[in-house]
Amino acid sequence: MRVTFHDTIDDIGAAEWDGVFGPERLFQSHAWLRASEGDAIEDYVPRYVVIRDDQDCIAAAVAAYTMPTSLVMFSAAPLKWAVDRIQRIAPWFLRPRILECGSPLGPGNGIGVRPDTSIASLAPIICEAMERLAARERIHLIVLRDFLETELKASAAFGLEGYARTESLPTMSLDIKWKSFADYLGSMTSRHRQKVRRGLSLAKSSGLSARLAGPIGDQGQHLAHQRENVRERAKEYSREKLTATFFSQLDKRLGPRARVIEVLDGTTNVGHALLVDDGNILRWLSFGRETGGARDGAYFLVLASIIELAIREGKSVLDMGMTTHGPKTDFGAKMLPQWMLLRFRGPLGRLLPLVLRYVSPNRGTVARHVFKGDGSQLPDGAEKVGSLGQSERHTAT
Repeated sequence: MRVTFHDTIDDIGAAEWDGVFGPERLFQSHAWLRASEGDAIEDYVPRYVVIRDDQDCIAAAVAAYTMPTSLVMFSAAPLKWAVDRIQRIAPWFLRPRILECGSPLGPGNGIGVRPDTSIASLAPIICEAMERLAARERIHLIVLRDFLETELKASAAFGLEGYARTESLPTMSLDIKWKSFADYLGSMTSRHRQKVRRGLSLAKSSGLSARLAGPIGDQGQHLAHQRENVRERAKEYSREKLTATFFSQLDKRLGPRARVIEVLDGTTNVGHALLVDDGNILRWLSFGRETGGARDGAYFLVLASIIELAIREGKSVLDMGMTTHGPKTDFGAKMLPQWMLLRFRGPLGRLLPLVLRYVSPNRGTVARHVFKGDGSQLPDGAEKVGSLGQSERHTAT
């Protein structure tokens, strides 16, 4: 095997790269990675690893990046508050540069392998390559994310190479099985149907409406501003700052696959949802608005509009991302547990994963009785806590 390192995805042919990762892996696709380069995402520095066989064909590829990251971003509020105050004075405190394998904006691990092989068989070569890359960048912490529970068996080989497994944020997913939005509402239990309708009524009484807009075009600066308004007020995990360049490059690289749902107050754009068509999957990337703290039903309106679009276009799955779990579960989305693998280069290698587990307690998964026939053992509206830990309340941004 021959290993090469690259600072831009332009070094690798699009067809060759995408052939290794396969379909419906948007966040690892050549087009997405190219749109994320440059100054598209603040503090994001892309790195790529390509492993070729003796026929010079790609056997495996890794989409990675470096980014300063707070080690307590998943922690309980009091600890996050205290560390945030310290970081205002000393920005470097508990905020090292990390080498991550994955995507800063969506779920899914950043490792692609040829269909006739497996991640497990190439794990030693991948780990050695990541070690070399981390040494070159003078980085001590390597993170491989995100692995679903169905992928844990394949990822077990990394444990033999010194990686420790810990819980990551769950991702939210809704299986689309309705012929219309009315059919979707009719399949809900009365409690959740009333909750959705109350949210939509609030949006209507606030004078808000939603529509599917055309291409992003020259809206990049406006969309970036709206998105930043929400990010700055987020009570959950929020790290990546998107610039106007990201939106314009996404429009250029993905074309009509990149979609925007506008939230209107009369004829004025006051918010948006950014979506991408990924085959049978519709992916919701971000939410932005002019007034980040307003409680006017805009978020409910966006949720309903996205679900209605997914149904209308015959999608199989709506990927709703890794934040604001509470409102999304109210609309029927399921929390899918994800895992990440950590390796610390140095004498604290065995200690650091234990520390991170302590400051980042289990978040748990919650199953809600949203649809008729689901959770028949649960009373209407009850919550069922998954095996990973206790349930947690989340505040919508």
